[in-house]
Amino acid sequence: MDPETRLKESVKAESQLLLRARARETHPTLEVTIETIMTDPAVDIPSLLSMVRCSVIAKTSLHDESAQRSS
Repeated sequence: MDPETRLKESVKAESQLLLRARARETHPTLEVTIETIMTDPAVDIPSLLSMVRCSVIAKTSLHDESAQRSS
């Protein structure tokens, strides 16, 4: 396995472990949902994580803006 492929596989494995751990912390049924997504071979995990990250950043930005307006 070449270094680039090894790195991608490592990131994918770590991402799955992190998502599962966070799911267990937040809500047990969420873990089942994430487990279903993770085991679906059609799901591109890095793209999924990127979308989640963008969503969190957008929501955080909106929250920060509304907090500044109400001050």
